[in-house]
Amino acid sequence: TPDNTAVICDDNSITYKQLNEKANSLAVLLRKKGIKPGDVIAIMVSRSIEMVIGMLAVLKAGAAFLPIDKDLPGERINYMISNSKSTVILTDNTTEDKITGYDIINIQDDKCYIFEKENPENANKVRDLAYVLYTSGTTGEPKGVMIEHTSLVNFVYAVIKFMDFSTDSIVLSYTSFCFDIFIFEVFTSLLTGA
Repeated sequence: TPDNTAVICDDNSITYKQLNEKANSLAVLLRKKGIKPGDVIAIMVSRSIEMVIGMLAVLKAGAAFLPIDKDLPGERINYMISNSKSTVILTDNTTEDKITGYDIINIQDDKCYIFEKENPENANKVRDLAYVLYTSGTTGEPKGVMIEHTSLVNFVYAVIKFMDFSTDSIVLSYTSFCFDIFIFEVFTSLLTGA
């Protein structure tokens, strides 16, 4: 269903075909920067269509994504970036000035989407990292919880098996993309054509 709507945010929407092509193009840019399996790419953006594009692009590039809440204190943001060994940070117009000293890519810049639009060759194995979420740090420093592709796929397909998702479904995303429930909202929807 390439022409069906994949994501709606505010008054903007994107089809599955457009979403895939933009994620592919951004993934090519990331690979040109030397990104490979095992690398962690931080994503610090406002809730937007580009946020979903960024997540998919990082996965297509072969790396793992680390969602960062842009409203966190700078010290905590820098800790997570440093602790995860992220070298590339995906930002947008609202966040690109919040951090320095890293390779910053503003994913609202059209230059990110001038590369090949075809699906890149798969670079991952099932035990490679898909994403990293940091704990709240209430017992000390926040800790990164590393989720592999196999766990992500098992989780999403289990949800699909027990819930009635279809191309007619609409899923409201209401949680922060820094929480694991966001993964349920986005990937379950996209993998069922909702």
